[in-house]
Amino acid sequence: MYYRKKQSHISRKKGRVYVYDFSNGISTTEDKKLVPLYTATCSFNTDFKSGVLKDGFGICVADFLPFETPKFSFEKVAPLKLYYYKKYDEKSALYVDYLLIYANDGNIYQAILGQNNAFEIVEELHFSSVPNAVLYTYNESNVIIFSLDNLLKVYDGEKVLTVTDAPSISSVCIHNERLFATEGGQMTKLWFSDDFDPLNWNVSLEDAGYIDLRGGGGSLLKVLSFNGYVYAFRKYGISRITAFGDQTTFSVDEVTASTGKIAPNSIAVCGDRIIYLAKEGFYSFSGGTPKRVLTKLDGLLAKSDFSYAKGIFYNGDYYCILQLKDEMQENYFALLRYKTTTGEFSISRYLNVIDFALMEGEQFFKLLFICADNELVGELSQNSEYFNQVLLKTWESGQSDFGIKKEKVLTKLYVSSKTPLRVIVKSEKGSRNLYYFGGISKECLPVSLKGEYFSIYLECESANCNVSYLCCEYEYEGG
Repeated sequence: MYYRKKQSHISRKKGRVYVYDFSNGISTTEDKKLVPLYTATCSFNTDFKSGVLKDGFGICVADFLPFETPKFSFEKVAPLKLYYYKKYDEKSALYVDYLLIYANDGNIYQAILGQNNAFEIVEELHFSSVPNAVLYTYNESNVIIFSLDNLLKVYDGEKVLTVTDAPSISSVCIHNERLFATEGGQMTKLWFSDDFDPLNWNVSLEDAGYIDLRGGGGSLLKVLSFNGYVYAFRKYGISRITAFGDQTTFSVDEVTASTGKIAPNSIAVCGDRIIYLAKEGFYSFSGGTPKRVLTKLDGLLAKSDFSYAKGIFYNGDYYCILQLKDEMQENYFALLRYKTTTGEFSISRYLNVIDFALMEGEQFFKLLFICADNELVGELSQNSEYFNQVLLKTWESGQSDFGIKKEKVLTKLYVSSKTPLRVIVKSEKGSRNLYYFGGISKECLPVSLKGEYFSIYLECESANCNVSYLCCEYEYEGG
């Protein structure tokens, strides 16, 4: 005799999760299990502002037509710093554009657009390390003033005037026709030259002088002219100097509390504000209390080496070179673009940027680059490219349970992409590699992956990336 067992029928339920809009961008601060599927935890060489995942920005060969793009030879030396300088030529009644590079042999090389295609050494411009530079009109002539330690060199495109009795200098700016300089060495004095004469550093009530800024805020890092004042950025704070007319009327106010250790080369005047990077993250400063910005990047910035951060303002956007670490703790350089008016940002990788400089010429307005593996000067490109090489675009989601707190099977993944796309789907139970041809509306591939939490990684090697739709179809046991 046998007893018939009662069959239990377990119902299977199906569900779908969609990503229609990628405009939420990147968030690196929250736990990956709290980040919505439509928000990236990491993404490079991409742009999200339209809601579609598209190409970000890159670098291409600088276009100076009808002039050739200057080339810097890497045979003996390596470039370290890029400068731009323009001079009015009386004979031609035109401005002449100079590109200058400081190299690791201590020399400065120049290329004059339309005159020489390769960078050539400027014999008298030699420095022991990277000098600061500021543009000035001296004796009714456009000059570029280089400064390092106690040495000032004024270059007018033809000859060099050397000043050896200047104070030790770590950064410079022009304000009300005076040259203001933060002191090297002890880094406590803010020096100022005689008015209308940046070469006169004779200390007197009629000539030059200095302000000793000791105490709270730490050592002086960088000086800027902004909104009618001189601002001295210090290791842990900011001082404001009122400097109108006679030096006896100069005054100093401490305008901020500590924002953590500040990265000096990240500081840049960006229109109506100053953007800079400190230990806690990025700040926006307009003269009052600094405000935190780019907070969604804090998780990524925790892996940043601040000593490499360099900032610059171009065409309404703040750009910053950062050294970050990947999941394997390997260092890599990235270039951040932050739109100061909207708060949008994106990050590009694989650019090998050494330095950048703003070119504000009569014919050309460009953000120029020198890079570690290319002898040509580059410029900002609105395409995700690096000197005609298409950059890899990546996007990685958080870890989503699709709102179901139990094990599921991800059965299918629908993708709408105009270009070929590699997709990696991961869970705690494994991963699947999927390859989409692109150009097909809602292309579907089977996945068959178990797990409770799933993440999606997109990788596009083609130009003109365009991903507008993701759909995860899954099954689970009904209760």
